[in-house]
Amino acid sequence: MKNCKHLTLKLINSMGKIYSFNLMQRFNLSDSGARTYLLYIERQGLVERLCNAQYRLTREGLNRLEWFEKYGCTSNDCRECKDKFKGEAITCDYCNNLSMFEDLRIEKEGLLIRPKPGVYCSHCENYLMSVKMAEKRKIKWIS
Repeated sequence: MKNCKHLTLKLINSMGKIYSFNLMQRFNLSDSGARTYLLYIERQGLVERLCNAQYRLTREGLNRLEWFEKYGCTSNDCRECKDKFKGEAITCDYCNNLSMFEDLRIEKEGLLIRPKPGVYCSHCENYLMSVKMAEKRKIKWIS
């Protein structure tokens, strides 16, 4: 199984505290590869190192995991996100409006309503997904 940030954070959250050995087992990484990856996400502020080379999620790590669970991550190897978005539609978390991918369009950023480019709900204007994720699902830009 390939390693990605979403799956790593999910593993750390489920176990509470992990060692690099846990990443080695789960994602078939070398010892140095697992330690390097933990240091990489520690520099991003997603995990903190405890005594005895243990790592746990920080508040920022929990926020990022919630974001991944809600909107998905951009990794092509993440089986969690492939399963979440494998259908032909997405449901808005705010108003529960079901939107078909073929009806969605990527919209440019605006001054007040849309602070960043992406796909927005046609009913309540809630942010649904990033440009990168939309392009992966072959959603076109608005003309």
